[in-house]
Amino acid sequence: MQMPEFGRLPRVAFVRVRGGDVIKYRPYEFFLVAVYLHPVLELPDESDRRLMIKRLVEARLALTTFTGDLIDRYLPISKRRAEEMIKDIDDITLFHKQDAAGIPNLQTVQASIKKFEPILDEEVSAAPIFCLERIGNLSTENLLAAASKGYDQAAIQALDDRCIAEIDEAGRCLAFERPTASGFHILRAVELTIRLYLSRIVGFVLPPLNRQNWGEFIKLLKDNNAAKEVIDSLQNIKDNYRNPLMHPMDTLELRQAISLFCVCQGMIEALVADMKKRGLIA
Repeated sequence: MQMPEFGRLPRVAFVRVRGGDVIKYRPYEFFLVAVYLHPVLELPDESDRRLMIKRLVEARLALTTFTGDLIDRYLPISKRRAEEMIKDIDDITLFHKQDAAGIPNLQTVQASIKKFEPILDEEVSAAPIFCLERIGNLSTENLLAAASKGYDQAAIQALDDRCIAEIDEAGRCLAFERPTASGFHILRAVELTIRLYLSRIVGFVLPPLNRQNWGEFIKLLKDNNAAKEVIDSLQNIKDNYRNPLMHPMDTLELRQAISLFCVCQGMIEALVADMKKRGLIA
């Protein structure tokens, strides 16, 4: 099929970010729909039939962007009107039905376009569409999709699914500017990595639940010859981030959460690197 003279056709306006529950909105696609609909409005009553058919076919192609479950959810009336216009255009262009009683003609389609635009405007305005600003130097799209993708691949391969899920959830909380929640999740990811380290030490058995805390974990890592830089970094995170965050009255500011998120990435990667260096993991 030949490309319309105006350029590319509109694509879907709502897309899920890597199949997740976050939806990305592309407003330019609706502008492109208007680019193809407005020339139909400008056609005179006595148009050259070849030009009319060309304009109507291009408009029909543009209207096919109103498909999919997300359009059903956010723009149901606009979708229904778009489908009605497509049917009218098909009656005119494919079956050559026009100018007979009750059969669509150019004026019918033009009237439908004029009614369609305010409906689309109203539904788009009512849709829950918001913008997420960039979080420091971090990519908002990557935080939403999977923050763990930004980790060293060797580290990710060593972590279990629970730990990766905590990293990804921390990233999503950061993207939505929920800094305290992000802090909780990324610290849980660090703790899961600590537990992984200890579990790989031959003959090691975790202490009873009442002694499973970061102070105890750091002591156990030190007693079992973990690298000094790993111990020092964990102590810093424990004293300056984790312990204060455990108090109900304390919260993280966004700048603190960004810092913690980045510090914990380095911490997790350092723990995995030390395990590899010691031959605790392949």
